[in-house]
Amino acid sequence: ENLAKATELPSGLKIFITETKNGVKPKKGVKVKVNYAGYFSDGRLFQTSFKDIAIDCETYDEAKEYAPFTAIYSSEARLIPGFKEGLQEMRVGDKAMLFIPSHLGYGPQGAGNTIPPNTDLVFVLELVEVVTKSQ
Repeated sequence: ENLAKATELPSGLKIFITETKNGVKPKKGVKVKVNYAGYFSDGRLFQTSFKDIAIDCETYDEAKEYAPFTAIYSSEARLIPGFKEGLQEMRVGDKAMLFIPSHLGYGPQGAGNTIPPNTDLVFVLELVEVVTKSQ
């Protein structure tokens, strides 16, 4: 249903902003805090920073810290191409769904034992905040 509402970008990435607070658009190159949940296209969760989603999907691990991670808001970020492209479409406070085709994900090599080769992925992202120098 959200896939049908998503906008397809020239790269093949599809994005749907599910919630917005009309926050600021970060400047390229600044650090931002991001929450995420990564799913296979069949709906199985493979990784998340949201504690409530981990509990709901029965993958909660007490030893894991569920917290946003820091990323660079730029095409230079060390993230898969679809993730960093989608992130740059977001404003602070936005939540979005990214439908990432394999070629913008982990491609033919996959990722270790977690992501099989040529796998399409779905990410739920929340752009939490811009990291200020004092954080």
